[in-house]
Amino acid sequence: MDLIREKVFVNRYHYDVRNHEWEKENGVPKTNVEVTFQLHNKDEEANNTSVVAVLQFMIVRDEFVISGIVSQMDHIQNRIVNEPKDFSQEEAEALAAPLLDTLQRLTYEVTENCLGSSRYQFGVLRCLLQLLRIHRLISLLKFRAMLMFMF
Repeated sequence: MDLIREKVFVNRYHYDVRNHEWEKENGVPKTNVEVTFQLHNKDEEANNTSVVAVLQFMIVRDEFVISGIVSQMDHIQNRIVNEPKDFSQEEAEALAAPLLDTLQRLTYEVTENCLGSSRYQFGVLRCLLQLLRIHRLISLLKFRAMLMFMF
């Protein structure tokens, strides 16, 4: 697949320390990761298709919740995509990969700051374990992301 990618755009990224007392009354958040592909433009004359890949996520860990939306415009050259089933699993994963990489980078940058944070009283070992878990989860999601298509 011949692609021209635009920059990944972080629409929203949110990091919250969990409030277990609030959750007792209002419900516990659940991890959910979804990648969708939205048709932006189909130029049959030039034989090109533009799609926007969108990653919506909520990742729940013991101490924090990360949620947000990350997207990227992809221009597929020399191919018309009419519907989602036109993408193979490998192609869909390739389109989603930069979004998941961005999520992993953002999460690392934000969570590494908890190492020195006295505000939330994270111990160094506890925070390192959280980092390892979240990075392992994101790596698994690269292969297991539920791919949803919306044209």
